[in-house]
Amino acid sequence: ILRTLINAGYDAYLVGGAVRDLLLEKAPEDYDIVTNAQPEEIVAVAKKAGFGVVAELGQNFGVVMVVVDEISVEVASYRSESYGHDAHRRESVLYCETLAEDLARRDFTIKAIAMDNQGRVIDYFNGLEDLKNRTLRTVGKASQRFAEDALRMFRACRFISQLGVTYDEELFAAIAEQLPRVR
Repeated sequence: ILRTLINAGYDAYLVGGAVRDLLLEKAPEDYDIVTNAQPEEIVAVAKKAGFGVVAELGQNFGVVMVVVDEISVEVASYRSESYGHDAHRRESVLYCETLAEDLARRDFTIKAIAMDNQGRVIDYFNGLEDLKNRTLRTVGKASQRFAEDALRMFRACRFISQLGVTYDEELFAAIAEQLPRVR
């Protein structure tokens, strides 16, 4: 899928948990790709390549499910999000221009890492260092990330448990600050 998008003239990177897992020498449970292609362009490129496409799934969030050899991969346009009064539902999704902008919207540094089709790692937020040090930190201010989406606090707990990472003090303080708000 990466090669197909790149050969069609688009950027394409593996991102998120799959990159984290590969760097930890674990088999990824799923794969996510980001690209500068818009959803309709992703669909066109995938269909031309003979891939299966579930175009309606999440397209309102800039995501297209592409199926190759019975493996489903979420392919998303570069995007940013804004949140309203509901602390875990996006109010709007805006397309952006660069990989750096897309990675900046992600919750934790260890998931804000990208990999190109040559296996080169792109890390704007020191996620590699955090993986090496086994530390969970947010991209940007933890209090802002948790205020945007309260479910991120539960994801933090899951990562701490599953990955055996520790957390920085800012993350812990932000969870303590947000808990009364989400009860």
